[in-house]
Amino acid sequence: DGLPDGAFCRVIREDPNRRGLLYVGTELGVFVSLNDGMNWLPLQGNLPLTPIHDLQIQAREKDLCVATHGRAFWIMDNLEPIYQLFDNQQLADKKAHLLQPESAWRVGGFAFNSPDMQMGENAPNGVLVNYFLKEKPKEEVQLRFISERGDTIISYSSTKDKKGKALEVNKDFYQKEKIERAGTAAAAEQGINTFLWDMRYADATDTEGSPAMMWSGQVTGPKVAPGKYSVEMLVGKEIVGKQPFEIKKDPRAEVSDAALAENVNFQLKVRDKLSETHKSVNELRQIRKSINDYMATLEAKDSLFKKELEVVSKPMLEQIQSVEDALIQHKAKAFQDLLALPIRLNDKIAGMASVASSADTPVNAQTVEGFTELAQQADVQIVKLNKIIDNEVPKFNQIVEKRKTPAISIKPKVAKP
Repeated sequence: DGLPDGAFCRVIREDPNRRGLLYVGTELGVFVSLNDGMNWLPLQGNLPLTPIHDLQIQAREKDLCVATHGRAFWIMDNLEPIYQLFDNQQLADKKAHLLQPESAWRVGGFAFNSPDMQMGENAPNGVLVNYFLKEKPKEEVQLRFISERGDTIISYSSTKDKKGKALEVNKDFYQKEKIERAGTAAAAEQGINTFLWDMRYADATDTEGSPAMMWSGQVTGPKVAPGKYSVEMLVGKEIVGKQPFEIKKDPRAEVSDAALAENVNFQLKVRDKLSETHKSVNELRQIRKSINDYMATLEAKDSLFKKELEVVSKPMLEQIQSVEDALIQHKAKAFQDLLALPIRLNDKIAGMASVASSADTPVNAQTVEGFTELAQQADVQIVKLNKIIDNEVPKFNQIVEKRKTPAISIKPKVAKP
């Protein structure tokens, strides 16, 4: 029961770690049975629809190796989710269930994939979280990653991206039925879903409109330190489950856990200062836009009033421009532009995190001193901006308020002869 019509069986294997757990290779892909062949479930994943000629289970690594007819060799790296469902088959009757993740290694590298690549894909680098949904839920699915102290590190949603914006489906042209969500949003499909956490904290705040062009660093959040963590799953407002897992230190790294944790804390300080810098840039740009938009509404008859406003607005815009020039290289429109234009404070600050994250070592004194100096320089500009907000912006608003321009302007009617 469960095998589709035409699914001619080519090979069947029993899992050496679980008696009664069977895998079958057919003309239509791979299927699994949790009850010694009584019922079958599809185990296709991203495997193309192709005849399966052989299956082997690597007992120690818990891998399922698949040989196809003309579509290469494939490996399912982790059978642990299948084992958990097999050991407690009542989980399949639940509306939703969060499976326990395997331990992950805090190492470099990544898995690259392209439709036209002619080579195998590396195993994903991060924490693989598997969860079961009996039916596609109508409510939002959330995954929260939590530190050993109970602090929420970062959250992911099935309806929003990392920045909290709603996931959009393009209806004007062809769109895949399933939105690409790897590491950016939590899937919410019927059956077993997999989410890859890149082991990183939330990103630094970026500039609004278009991302900041930076040469020395980026807004990407730092990787967490090795240690014990947990993941919590919610469907709607209901907490479905919470599972612990461990992130292990790279065995090649000759650094203490304490020194590595201190390195991560330093990167978090850099991230927070970069966020503060970009928030200031966003704020000053909004102030400038508000001034320019309002001035553009004034007509020729408002020339005297416009001159009164310019007495306040012109010096304020000059001060705002000076702060922006110090905080960010706003003239760069493409990455290559930074070859000719000098980088500014935000880029230099981000570069300190790049240095600290370049190796699993203690942060050196020069990097700490460099960041301290750059942070102080950024603070000088942020103080200048705050003074503009506290002193100059109210002056501009007071002049505008005195005029009390009506929200709706209606031309007077012309009397008929």
